[in-house]
Amino acid sequence: VTEKRQIEKNLIHAITETQEKERARFGRELHDGITQYLAVSKMNLSQFKNLLEAGNTNMNVLDKVLDYLQQTIDESRTISHGLLSTTLQNNGLFNALEEIFENVQSNKGIEMGLDCKLPEGADLSKEIELNVYRIIQELTNNMVKYAGASKATLSCLLNNNRLELEMKDDGKGIPDLEKDNFKKGAGLNNMAVRVKSMNGSFEMQNLHPGLSTKIVIPVGS
Repeated sequence: VTEKRQIEKNLIHAITETQEKERARFGRELHDGITQYLAVSKMNLSQFKNLLEAGNTNMNVLDKVLDYLQQTIDESRTISHGLLSTTLQNNGLFNALEEIFENVQSNKGIEMGLDCKLPEGADLSKEIELNVYRIIQELTNNMVKYAGASKATLSCLLNNNRLELEMKDDGKGIPDLEKDNFKKGAGLNNMAVRVKSMNGSFEMQNLHPGLSTKIVIPVGS
């Protein structure tokens, strides 16, 4: 009887742990996916409002808003089915990152540079592509909202079966980053969890001025 109860207890614990992991995963997907698309939509709407107030009826910005809202709808369907990001599926990692940077540069006037030296036909797993996309999406959104940067660059290199990424900006960095009692917000925690799930390393450093984020992910042979 005691052994049976222990087996039942272990089973309940395993089920609970699985449920909590699923909740955490969906929470990250909601934050890193839908929230980011809505943030970009808001950014575009703000620009459109400014254009209207200046007497400019350029519909291109509004078209971008509609496009991102459609992506938000698609993303919600994607999450509900446990699939990959639709943008990443349709365009591939490099084009998806390029789209993020082009949007920030055109809407926020921040000079964005993308230097990805990946060999043609580089075979990255879907998990790595999705996680890298989400991490860069989060880093870029944080930079736009908090850093006050005028330019940012992302370099990526495949070296000795390691994917090496570094994102830099010339903003004000993260206050208290070097302090022992520094507390990560949801966004930083999500990025750290994603990197850890791939057995990678994640390092952020204030550059005075600016911020550097270095990520190294093993990609196998």
